[in-house]
Amino acid sequence: MEGERKMTDQAPRFDSQQLDELVLYICERNVSDDHFGKAKLHKQLWMSDFRHYELSGHAITGAAYIHRESGPFCSQLEASLRRLEDSGGLSIRLRERFGYVQQRPIAQRRANLDHFSAWEIATVEDILWETHDMSALQLTNRSHLHPGWSLTQEGEEISYEFARIPVNEPLEEPLQFAVPAPQALTD
Repeated sequence: MEGERKMTDQAPRFDSQQLDELVLYICERNVSDDHFGKAKLHKQLWMSDFRHYELSGHAITGAAYIHRESGPFCSQLEASLRRLEDSGGLSIRLRERFGYVQQRPIAQRRANLDHFSAWEIATVEDILWETHDMSALQLTNRSHLHPGWSLTQEGEEISYEFARIPVNEPLEEPLQFAVPAPQALTD
């Protein structure tokens, strides 16, 4: 189909401009989310890149994600935030939240989405919808279920190839089988 990308086994190529604009977009879309701060931004970036890689074979930003105790950590995010702050595109607001200081990135301009495909933005929107009411701690706990985090050690890069391994999330309720138990065979 036109507009679809082919699956590839090439390593994702990092694009700092894509990361900067995606950071701004995620900040814009989270403006009303009280849980949103840098910790949640790390998780939403990781989930977006890895989900898109799983579906298309291509990451959105190609950023590197590192195994940290609090879950996947975008190694290029701090540089992106500095670039955006220096250009006036973003500010960081500090506020107390649950006994911690939350660093909340606030977009000061609209993200330029010209270099994103509709599919990439749809992937990000799916992640934002899934995570809107979740705290950074809830996202950390969720990220710990992902093979990319659970099969790596502190400080190791989480390969995009882990996106292709199914996630086995615990069930909220036990399965209710509709198939009756087998009955003993009679002669």
